[in-house]
Amino acid sequence: MLRRLIDISLILGISGMCFYLGAQGTRSQFQGNAVSNQQGILFYNKSKTDRSAINAIVGNRILVGWEPLVADFETQPANTPKIDSERHSEDIWAFYYIGNMVASGTRMPTPEELESAYQSIGIPNKVQSLKRLLRRNPSNLDICLALMKELERYAIRKTRQALNLTANNNRLDSMGSTIAPQITEMLDDQSDANIWGELADMFSASFNSGDWVSMLPGFFARGQLENMALYSPKMKALYKKNLGTVERELEARQNDINLWKMWQEMAQASNRKILDYFPELPTLPEESGTVWPPVNVKEWMKQEARQNNLWQKLVEMSWPEWPMIQSSLDRWAPVGIIPADRDPADPLNRNRYANGYTLPLLEACLNSKEFVKANEIYFDISSRPSLEKETRQAVEMAKAVNHTFPQAVPPQKSRTADEQESFLGDPIVGNVIRQKSREDALENLSTRKGLLYLIIIEPPKPSKVEQLNAFIDPQTGNAMTNTPAGAEEEDLFKKNLLFLLNQAGLEEYTVRPYTWKHDQPIAEELIERERLPKNTYTWGILDNNKKYYHGGHSEPSSEAIFEVVKSTGIKSHTSIYKEFADKHPDSVTAKGLLLISYWGTAHYRTLSAEKDESGYISDSSDWEIWTDYIRLATVLLPSILARPDFILWPQNPLNAPTIKNSKLLQQFARRYIESVEVALQNRPHTKELWEIWVAFAPFTNRSLPSFMETLTPVPDQSGFPPTFVYPALIKEYKSLDAWTQIINLVEPIWETYQNRVDAEESISHRLTRNLLVEYVNPLCEAYEKLGQWTKAEKIRDTWTKADGWSEPR
Repeated sequence: MLRRLIDISLILGISGMCFYLGAQGTRSQFQGNAVSNQQGILFYNKSKTDRSAINAIVGNRILVGWEPLVADFETQPANTPKIDSERHSEDIWAFYYIGNMVASGTRMPTPEELESAYQSIGIPNKVQSLKRLLRRNPSNLDICLALMKELERYAIRKTRQALNLTANNNRLDSMGSTIAPQITEMLDDQSDANIWGELADMFSASFNSGDWVSMLPGFFARGQLENMALYSPKMKALYKKNLGTVERELEARQNDINLWKMWQEMAQASNRKILDYFPELPTLPEESGTVWPPVNVKEWMKQEARQNNLWQKLVEMSWPEWPMIQSSLDRWAPVGIIPADRDPADPLNRNRYANGYTLPLLEACLNSKEFVKANEIYFDISSRPSLEKETRQAVEMAKAVNHTFPQAVPPQKSRTADEQESFLGDPIVGNVIRQKSREDALENLSTRKGLLYLIIIEPPKPSKVEQLNAFIDPQTGNAMTNTPAGAEEEDLFKKNLLFLLNQAGLEEYTVRPYTWKHDQPIAEELIERERLPKNTYTWGILDNNKKYYHGGHSEPSSEAIFEVVKSTGIKSHTSIYKEFADKHPDSVTAKGLLLISYWGTAHYRTLSAEKDESGYISDSSDWEIWTDYIRLATVLLPSILARPDFILWPQNPLNAPTIKNSKLLQQFARRYIESVEVALQNRPHTKELWEIWVAFAPFTNRSLPSFMETLTPVPDQSGFPPTFVYPALIKEYKSLDAWTQIINLVEPIWETYQNRVDAEESISHRLTRNLLVEYVNPLCEAYEKLGQWTKAEKIRDTWTKADGWSEPR
């Protein structure tokens, strides 16, 4: 009976080995089970061979992706079927899979024989699949990157096994560190070649070809885990060899976070210190709004400063963050009270804000003898009952440097969030608990270099919304015809101000509006200081130094605001970025800032320009508005296509909605659409490249379904195509009567909503008009075209019962 259950097709004539299935089911059942278990167990006879010999075979590079457990016949892994040791009395080894013996042998197996055994029963191997896919698509960087990540997972596990290291899968720190871990033992040359050799070869080839800029930063775009590559002599040598190449690229792309993460791990191999390297990079203009240095980089600098007792340096970097730290503490450890709804010993917040920021800053202040700052920190935390433990720690820290904090006298009354109190005997003149910025006084108003503030005192209250300036959508240039439900007139007025601030040259500045009532203290202070008339509509501009430039006493126009802004003498962002780019001609970041500025200016000027009956601006206006942008975009395009995910943030300056109004932009799109397509063929999962293609394609007679057929995505990897192209893709499928393709695309999306409704969740707010028009209706139509009426009716019934959007009557 047993022999009848054996699938003869699985018997392979490999010398010295016998492959067969047990009596547990058919081949199809066996292969179905194989999908859920990719390991198997390789047993060995410890009286005839040793574990190290078996490990060497299993660790061979050709078996990467298949990772059987290894055990001797006497010591079987828990929760596995009992095997018959007597049956294998003559065998050196046996391979079992899901309780069935697949292969055994009386001599040591070769790696090639084990590979054939795995393949014979259909056990999937992602590494081998990716290798085959890459051989057919050698320029596809997404496939290459996916393969490298699989090889790294394998190498990490094998390194831990080889060196008997304890697995540490927890994130070491959210920011990582440039301080290398202690490495007491490295892999020997043979183990290193087997475990890391293939990955090292791919790294080396990527650097040699120049593809690394587009691909390798994505390899390091992950949580900060233990840097296991440092246990590999091959990888460590590669990191050292190519660190200079990465640093040169960072000089051009200095705000590329993933490139910084790449540098951080590679720098550990060379003990390269961020405090030594960072000063070599130019500081980004404050007007860019870019956090500089990047948050990760600043944390690395602080770690190194703390490790080397550079206390003054640490204070210099951390003290500006103190108001932000206080605001964070206010949320879970407020002044004067213990929150009733929070655990005063909240470990997450305590570790992050109190132990991670507050006490290290206090330590730095004390050790650098910045006692004024140290006293302020102590006064703050001692005012928070939830931080009683940290207050005691602060006292002990002060004792260590022979400092005594002034005694804080508890307040006679409970403090509100808007009050500030000092303490008796305060040696710091005017010392107060710093609060987050408030609009209660000019002194407390949040300002930043490069920003201007449009101040409006006592804005009008028209009886009808229509009396306001027409609110225009800045993306489309169209007037808003429908007032948002429940919108207040004051809210609409503020939105209209934002539109005004993006016109007539103002788009080259960052101007934030503040609207105050006459009786607000901050308004009264400004009126008195500037001797302005009371009880009169007033507007003007305030700079970051709180200097006021008067505008007038009637509603401002964009032209009037622009004239006052120019009177401040502050440079426009465009001129600042142009100077920065001229000073650093090799900086992609500098050119990117300038391109974004050109894009914003040209976009809003196009919205305001006169257009012909076809929607085009005049040729002269087109040339005047878009020439600078197109010239720079042409120069920068290769750099953008190489690393679009870093430079096209927070907006994509190659995705201009006003391309429909500019013949020059459309010519640009037609000229470079093929370059974008080549980039997408190399990186089909890159959202930013898709944004460019979608912007260019309508003016280049491109078909989305046809183009997608030229692309090879990574199997089971999300992002292909990105969801924002679905509506256009569905529209083209409808024009081709490709109803099955619509179902394949949209059905999984609808199922997520159906499951929520079936679970009796309230999701009516998710069932929007866009969802109905762009997804649900085409899906129902596709079902109906294919005769699947029941499915379409069920969707419509679900939509109605779940109170989805319906056409207003």
